[in-house]
Amino acid sequence: MPLCYRQANLNSYPKILELSHSHVSLGDLHGNALKLIYSLIEEGFLHINREDYDILKTIYFKPVQELTEKDLSEFKQIIQKANMSKKRALTLIGDDLADRGQNDYFTLLVLQKLQLEGINLEVLLSNHGVEFIQDYEREQFSGHYDLGAGQGESLWNMYYLIRQNLVDEHEIRTIVEQSYRPLIKALNYTVSLPNELTLFSHAPIGLETVKAIAEKFNLPYLDTHLSDLIKTIEAINSLIQQVLKQNKLARLIKAEGSADLRFPIPLIIPLQRLIWNRALGNELVTRPAGHFKVRFVHGHVGPQSILKNGHEVLPDHENLDNLFGKAPELRKTDSRVEHFSRQSSELTAKELDKLWPDRQ
Repeated sequence: MPLCYRQANLNSYPKILELSHSHVSLGDLHGNALKLIYSLIEEGFLHINREDYDILKTIYFKPVQELTEKDLSEFKQIIQKANMSKKRALTLIGDDLADRGQNDYFTLLVLQKLQLEGINLEVLLSNHGVEFIQDYEREQFSGHYDLGAGQGESLWNMYYLIRQNLVDEHEIRTIVEQSYRPLIKALNYTVSLPNELTLFSHAPIGLETVKAIAEKFNLPYLDTHLSDLIKTIEAINSLIQQVLKQNKLARLIKAEGSADLRFPIPLIIPLQRLIWNRALGNELVTRPAGHFKVRFVHGHVGPQSILKNGHEVLPDHENLDNLFGKAPELRKTDSRVEHFSRQSSELTAKELDKLWPDRQ
């Protein structure tokens, strides 16, 4: 599926794109709420005028120590009063929270808005997202993350607001419980009838990882028919939601341990592979048993294409990760910083339900 590349600058009001598609997928957000807002305006989801965008931008880039109660209230009011369009569905590839951005509170306000407005939205489980979930699963937020220095800054800055009594922790926990947690999926998919499925994951994987996760949870893995693979994916997502609601997901994932990221993460720790994998080798399975095609869309690995065994091109894998918004100095596209989204008119699960109501 062609990617929609464009010039971008977070300092300027975004240009609204032509909107002939029905599904949008965005690569790693890097914990950058303004990148999300900018992309939502471009893609026609979020209707915010130039003046309000400039206010959001100014507040977003303020050092956390300089944020005031007035700033937070104004940011929240602009997001809450914005009009939205529900014509398209949205998949976020992950790294939405606990990353290098300014503040998770801002991102949660945007995700809350999308969820309350009924946008067809799914957020993929990711390595940075799990760090946020881990802190949420504690009795109180701590701002702690198991990443390199500064790589979970948006979580720490949110905790700073809590600690300074600028944000009520109860408000954040309510947003997470009602508007963030229900969006989380291990895997997402879209379908081009009659026989093509696009599988979305945060890190690059193949069907071998879907099978390994199913086996971890004692779920049947079937890929003889497209509908069988869909049932497997949905069973995995349903179980992930159950564990999330029990506040045990981060612990379950962390209990698998870690691996050397220079090599493919072993299938015996499939959840770590789902969110952390950076290399693919001979374990990769891209063809299902049945007569249908599977494409793979992921992020996580930076702007380069993923290669099998370090050299073999994988034509059915598509990487959405890019550097745009990953750091304050990367807020504008140039020769090395790209900004793009994946646009399609493939059917989402909700749309498929309407055409295929008895598929369960």
